[in-house]
Amino acid sequence: LRPREEAAKLDGNDQVEAPNSQSLALTGSSTVEIRFKLDASSLDWMPLIQKTSGPGFSQATYSLWVNQAGRQLALITTDATGLQEIVTPVGIVGTDWQDLAVSVNRATGAVTFYMNGDVVFSASIRRDASGVLNDMALLVGASRETVYGGFVGVIDDVAIWNTVRDLDQINGDFANGAAGPKEELAAHWSFDEPGGDIALDSSGNKNDGLLGGGKR
Repeated sequence: LRPREEAAKLDGNDQVEAPNSQSLALTGSSTVEIRFKLDASSLDWMPLIQKTSGPGFSQATYSLWVNQAGRQLALITTDATGLQEIVTPVGIVGTDWQDLAVSVNRATGAVTFYMNGDVVFSASIRRDASGVLNDMALLVGASRETVYGGFVGVIDDVAIWNTVRDLDQINGDFANGAAGPKEELAAHWSFDEPGGDIALDSSGNKNDGLLGGGKR
């Protein structure tokens, strides 16, 4: 996932919205890869990837956040038992491009945060527990939480996998581009379209995203 000049520039009021689909349910094991660069003025918690049903996190299938001031990352996911939240003590490094991947193994409960080619934090959630299912669209750079603003900065590439990727595979994706069978690669948006308001999905699953108010 190489940063390109055509990357999506978001000002806190923008988003990429991908319609609900079976491949983007994020109820099972997953790996989310995202390359981003934060605006230096952005200091509060900001959304990266959101699959939630509305304000409040009680129905948050998958909710990934970044905090530049605290240099932290957070993952919130809810199963049939209740909400689970992981906040990393460390995460982003500097103010340049960040290569972030988060793998969630729903069978074992293992959650691993990767940043810029290294494992930065490991945690666990309940094993053998699927995330709650919701029928809302997946959001990139925005959330349905009224107390938080949107992402401010640049997002270059997003890949969502319905499988657990390891460090070598993740580094390969960031170096060479995400590619794989559509049963595993749920969506891949490279944001390299020359214009328009559609972010094309190259996974084969037709999860094209709509750029809401975004500027190129």
